[in-house]
Amino acid sequence: MAIENHARQQNEQRRRTAFENSAIGITMADFTGHFFAANSGFLNMLGYTESELYQLTFADVTYEQDRKANQELAGELVEGKRQHFEIEKRYYRKDRTSLYTIHLIDPCVRTVAKEIGRKFVSIVVVLNGKHYLAFNFVQ
Repeated sequence: MAIENHARQQNEQRRRTAFENSAIGITMADFTGHFFAANSGFLNMLGYTESELYQLTFADVTYEQDRKANQELAGELVEGKRQHFEIEKRYYRKDRTSLYTIHLIDPCVRTVAKEIGRKFVSIVVVLNGKHYLAFNFVQ
């Protein structure tokens, strides 16, 4: 039992390290679109601090013309009509300039202590005239 607990702790530490140190943006949001986790890659892309971002929803930082498509795809995830989605979209940075990205989203179900939480896990890659390959993994 002690060996299993140690192995679980090491796995959790590796996941946390990968999340925090990734050069690509990774976010987590609840099904209402409110952010509750973001790595430094995403925070740096948009120029927000954690506390500032956690007061926003994905709609607040999504370019106006891209919101409807993003919301429709997210709604299909919540309804179980799709497993994941990928969308090219623009974000507003804190300074209100725009940033072109590829946004990959998976729904994720996770048990945390006594609470069962449903959330979106998003991987965001910046487009600078090149397309990047990103892997989407579910915890």
